[in-house]
Amino acid sequence: MNALGWSVTILLLVVLGLWYFTRRMASLVEARIPPLGRFVDVVGARLHYVDRGETKDQLSIVMLHGLGGQLHHFNFGLVEALSCDTRVIAIDRPGSGYSERIADQATTHSSSKRQRSTLCSSGSASNGRCSSVILWAARFR
Repeated sequence: MNALGWSVTILLLVVLGLWYFTRRMASLVEARIPPLGRFVDVVGARLHYVDRGETKDQLSIVMLHGLGGQLHHFNFGLVEALSCDTRVIAIDRPGSGYSERIADQATTHSSSKRQRSTLCSSGSASNGRCSSVILWAARFR
């Protein structure tokens, strides 16, 4: 076998090894950190969300993490503390945490439509309307 053949073989083995490593690590992480909430299929995506507390005064607090975040970031006391007084819904954005990514619709507008559909599907709608207070937490420092 010539140098090109060896190079292609080695490259193929490296790619295959990295693919296996990624799949293995993903399954280990999923086993150690299972989803906290439920899933809902909305506008072509399967989104993960947590719903805690009860609605009072027809308002809910909706928590959306920023880029690079996930729903688990809110679970370090914030969701439980706020859910004592009102209903709290925390959503994994598409492509983050346990929510599926949609490559062909990654705009802010389509993401907002999916998140609104998640709210309506999770039962936060009253009289056909979804009434919620939005808390957008991009960073915690």
